[in-house]
Amino acid sequence: MRRNRVVAMVVMGVAALALAACSSSAATQAPATAAAQATAAAQATAAGGGGGGGGGGGGSVDVGSLVTTDMAASVLGGSPTAVNLPGIGASAGVSIVSYATTGGDSLVALVEKIPGGIPAAYLQAAMAMAGSKGDLQTVNGLGDAAGKTVNDHDATLAIAKNGSIFVLYAQADAQAGTDLESKLESVAQAVLPKL
Repeated sequence: MRRNRVVAMVVMGVAALALAACSSSAATQAPATAAAQATAAAQATAAGGGGGGGGGGGGSVDVGSLVTTDMAASVLGGSPTAVNLPGIGASAGVSIVSYATTGGDSLVALVEKIPGGIPAAYLQAAMAMAGSKGDLQTVNGLGDAAGKTVNDHDATLAIAKNGSIFVLYAQADAQAGTDLESKLESVAQAVLPKL
């Protein structure tokens, strides 16, 4: 059950960021309208998925080759193993990998290429809009635009760079969200030069 919630959260975050970034009028829409569009885009992305986790659409990056088991272990501790995420894959245009420990802690990494790229002004507007609606905090120095959310025992880092959206999510019951977030930033700094 937790895995479904994680996948849904990651897909919704990416869809919201991509939708806001690609729509020149998104920053001026009423919050309810933008949120409804983001939810619809996330549902369409999730419904369009097929095959196993880890695939990617044409020209997409294989995130499983970028975020390794060793990187997952550096975030979660222990010996995480790759977990198949059915329903998300090549036909959704998303590359996703998930790692989990026997204790239930998990790390999910996702990359989605945005055809035609995303202008920097749209990225900044999307991050500002997302930040005004909740707990998203801007992160400087990562990609073209980045934001994070940090909770008690989980953290999410969303980054836009070179026409790609890169999302990392980690959940660990025995770790504070702030500790997870700093570890996610370390993983992101290692992966971003390869995007």
